[in-house]
Amino acid sequence: MTKQQDSQENDLNTNTVLDRKENDTSSKNSGETHRNLGQTILLDRRIGDLLLATRFFTRLPVPIDSETERRPLAESAWAFSLVGCIIGTVGGVTAFLASDLPSYAAALLAVAAMCALSGGLHEDGLADCADGMWGGASPQQRLTIMRDSKTGAFGVIALVTVLSLKAAAIASLLSVGGELAAALAIVAAASASRGLLPIAMRAFPVASETGRAAEAGSPKTQDVIAGGIISILIAFTMIGFNTSINGLIVGSLLAGGLGYLAVKRFGGHTGDVLGAQQQILETAILLAATL
Repeated sequence: MTKQQDSQENDLNTNTVLDRKENDTSSKNSGETHRNLGQTILLDRRIGDLLLATRFFTRLPVPIDSETERRPLAESAWAFSLVGCIIGTVGGVTAFLASDLPSYAAALLAVAAMCALSGGLHEDGLADCADGMWGGASPQQRLTIMRDSKTGAFGVIALVTVLSLKAAAIASLLSVGGELAAALAIVAAASASRGLLPIAMRAFPVASETGRAAEAGSPKTQDVIAGGIISILIAFTMIGFNTSINGLIVGSLLAGGLGYLAVKRFGGHTGDVLGAQQQILETAILLAATL
């Protein structure tokens, strides 16, 4: 073999190695690009989930694109507790700022602030659920009563009872534990009570093919688990392990009992039943914080 041929062969081998290195580098860059793109899309979707849940549970004018707005609410189930945190923070700050007033007055203002931010969504559900649960002779009649915009005697009684219990619990926390303890308990209760709703959405059948519950859909298992973990962690951080456990156990038993009763009375849960379950959980956690 001549020197020229040997040189050509070496050049060919060198070019082959360089091509392989370039291909490997290109493949790595392409893989990293795909991973970065996937992470960006996932982050964008998670932000959309939070905005979707915020749009539904509050009156905040959050910007949201048409594609996200068309998605069922259940897809944002993991973010329910975070929206509850926002609502609870407003109530906690209100209680803190109004703490120079008589404790019950400050507590009522905190409850009113949360109702204003949420548009009374769950409170309205509580009243409608009470009217429908105890009125009517058939499942269809009870569903019709629940959908009626008028509030009956059972609805008024349920609403006054729950709002009074929440205000009394917050007033007690303000008097005994102080402003910070009350504010933290409000945040914990508002967050956990909403973050655990996906469990009810998944556990109980839908009573009707129309309405908010049917439109919301059923959340995925991983979103239910994620939302529950976030809720429990927030509660543990805000009010401690023992208080959180007591409130969550008692509240979950009561909310679960209401869900079971709803299945018996009209075949499953509705948006109003979910609203009532949230109010029961929130009240139970607040009361547990006073013990």
